[in-house]
Amino acid sequence: MIFVFVFALTGLIDAAGDLVVEGTLEANLDLPKVLFIIKRDPNAPALETYDWFSDEYYFAPHYAYLDTGASGILLSLETATLMGITTELNAQYVDVGVGGEEYFDVSEPLYLGVADYNTPDPNDQNSYSLLPSWHFQVSQQEADELIGFINLIGMPAMAGNIAVFDTGVTNEGLGDPNLWDFNGIDFNDIWDLNDLSAGEYIADIKYPGDPNMPQTDFEIPLIFENFLATDNPYNIPPLPVGAYNPLIKNVTVENNNVQITSDWLLDTGAAASIISSDIAWQFGLIDDEGNTIVLPDFYLTVGGVGGTIEEIPGYIIDRLSIPTLSGFNLVFTNACVAVHDIAVYNFETEEWTILNGIFGENFLTVSVQMEAGWPVDFTPTIFDKVVFDTTKATLGFKLIDINDMPVCGDANHPQPLGDLNSDCRVNFGDILVLKDNWLRGDCNSTNQWCDEADLNNSGSVDAIDFSNVSRNWRKSAFQPLCGSPDNPWPRGDFNRDCKFDMLDLRILADEWLSDCNRLNMNCRSMDIDDNHIINFIDYSYWMN
Repeated sequence: MIFVFVFALTGLIDAAGDLVVEGTLEANLDLPKVLFIIKRDPNAPALETYDWFSDEYYFAPHYAYLDTGASGILLSLETATLMGITTELNAQYVDVGVGGEEYFDVSEPLYLGVADYNTPDPNDQNSYSLLPSWHFQVSQQEADELIGFINLIGMPAMAGNIAVFDTGVTNEGLGDPNLWDFNGIDFNDIWDLNDLSAGEYIADIKYPGDPNMPQTDFEIPLIFENFLATDNPYNIPPLPVGAYNPLIKNVTVENNNVQITSDWLLDTGAAASIISSDIAWQFGLIDDEGNTIVLPDFYLTVGGVGGTIEEIPGYIIDRLSIPTLSGFNLVFTNACVAVHDIAVYNFETEEWTILNGIFGENFLTVSVQMEAGWPVDFTPTIFDKVVFDTTKATLGFKLIDINDMPVCGDANHPQPLGDLNSDCRVNFGDILVLKDNWLRGDCNSTNQWCDEADLNNSGSVDAIDFSNVSRNWRKSAFQPLCGSPDNPWPRGDFNRDCKFDMLDLRILADEWLSDCNRLNMNCRSMDIDDNHIINFIDYSYWMN
């Protein structure tokens, strides 16, 4: 087996001024982890875990994957059993995932505490942020012996909070070929593929206003959608907690000169990214019965709620593009996506919803090419941190190398005249610079022409400079995307398509008389008067 190592860690700026990531591969090796504890009483110690060898209970934190694609909180059967968690008599919940439907038991009411996977003292129970009392989903199936226990902490824990994903650490050690030399490996010592990477993928959930929140270089807008299966007739209450899931707006995929734009599920619990069979059919990759027309570039096995699906065809598509709130596009070229349909049935409307696409971890972290179940090549990530902010409905990116960012002042983004504070736009920040230097008469090159306020280099800051600022008011080096500070979404634009139309009214109808809370993202931001219910007051605001 030959291993190829190309450690090129750069984002490119293309002719259009977009940030381009080249050659994302088909999957990643690890998913983001957090530590968790469980309590029955918020003021009592956490539940302990049974040790089969000593026949005793002891305290130990567990880890789970932080999964934006999961609408609930899922415990493995083994975790629930070892912690002595009971389930509600006869209760069951039918959830839908990549493998279709799966039946879950429903736990007793429990409190979940979550901490950073790298917390200094994981045994300190005070370091865990405690969430409200909820019912959890408990798997009815025993864990796969090769994979081990899988616990998922989904959107209920992130709703109203901010999740930080330490994507950059997945690059650590990738330049060391010894990590990728499988000769002489003792396979009995390998529990999962995490052992192949020196950088373990960690995550954290933070409260709004946390002073340790990482700053991001740019953001993309999100919306939230209701994929909860609460109306399934096979559900038996009490039902487990559930929350709405995030969709990335206006993802444009292009292949062989065919362009398709749609909204994709942001899924940090997905190792690979997926397009629907309809998109693959429009690209001419498969026929209308799902049979491949073009020979796949790779095959994947994917698993999750509903089981495991093997031999899913995958393709390298020309381009995937997402508009950012900064005005440029985040572009992935020669990007790998698998083809598979994930469908959710609405029993009330009797309609199927098929996800257009899933934006998975291979676009966020180190991505790998797999052969016979083993990685043979990789592409590092350019992202140091990814910040999922449910309060702003944005996904922010902090780059490893800030020089990768498109900046104003280049040929594609000339700095607008009147941008005195060099933030690439003419706004109130520039008025403040003008005010602080107003009527100064000592402007020259040594004081940068009065902090750039003397736009015509006349030696003084006067009405001519004010005229230049006002004439270019609200101009920007980047085209302001709808939803950015210079071009906010119209009032009542609930689906964030920059229009106020009947699609927004349909969302209003879907949430009518709903109890608005953090789990449904305040009824998808439609509770305009903030009284925790969607009613005629919100409708009147919407109409005006």
